[in-house]
Amino acid sequence: MLPFKSGVWGTFSDWLMVIVTGITAVYLIKTFDEQKAANDLSGKIYMNSIRPYFTIELDAEEGQGYIKLTAKNNTIRNFTITNCDTNFIHNQIIPQTSDKVAKENNVFMPIVDRPRNRLVFAPMPIVKLCYSDEEKNYYFQQVYFQSGPDWTISDPEHFLPE
Repeated sequence: MLPFKSGVWGTFSDWLMVIVTGITAVYLIKTFDEQKAANDLSGKIYMNSIRPYFTIELDAEEGQGYIKLTAKNNTIRNFTITNCDTNFIHNQIIPQTSDKVAKENNVFMPIVDRPRNRLVFAPMPIVKLCYSDEEKNYYFQQVYFQSGPDWTISDPEHFLPE
């Protein structure tokens, strides 16, 4: 029979408490990491749900007319047109700013008469659109021209205003 020594058993219980506390801390850290990942994903989903953007449509015959930009998904705030190539877009629109462009509203940009005659084989940036959403997250989209006439617009990208 083993003799009961309280000093030994007391030390064992102390070590057992340290081991259980260590295991609990490891699982707690793993739980916090998973919670952070879930919060990050939820934040990205929310940001995508409030992110406004423009779609582009050419309203022209033989390269003359307008580019129609339509606000989608949400209201656009602090809208500005910058970096405009006046060989393609009439310069009377520069700079164009607006405090608010409501969802499904349009912005028209007049095209010069000669972009059809220009041979541009790689997409060429023509206009930069800068704006923000309701929570003051800033975005920009770039309008591109390629021979055809083919006008495209990039996906919205975040940026920090100056």
